[in-house]
Amino acid sequence: MVQVLDVLTRLLLLHSGADRPEALLDDHFRRTTPRPFASEEAREFIASLRRSHLDIPFLDEVLAYEEARLRALLEDRAQYVRSRFDPRALLEALAEGRIPSAPGSGDFELEVSPEADDDL
Repeated sequence: MVQVLDVLTRLLLLHSGADRPEALLDDHFRRTTPRPFASEEAREFIASLRRSHLDIPFLDEVLAYEEARLRALLEDRAQYVRSRFDPRALLEALAEGRIPSAPGSGDFELEVSPEADDDL
């Protein structure tokens, strides 16, 4: 799951430290039936986090991005994510191992291709 949802994992690690992602995954696996495919498990984990209403900056944007990445890979076509923050600034900061201090706010849209690493 960590490899499939690497941007989400990075956000959780940066925001909460190493124990939080593990605790969230443990809780998720206790409450759900295992899925046969990593993509299904990842989608279920994203839904679980949305229901949890965690107070983590940029979590909604990262969940939307990760969900779009999954859909792009599964459907082999670009997906689009709307965001109230500059998604490139957010994703670049996370890729550099930091939480962005103040990504530009507004109305943004990011195209997420099946080759998601190219989106950064």
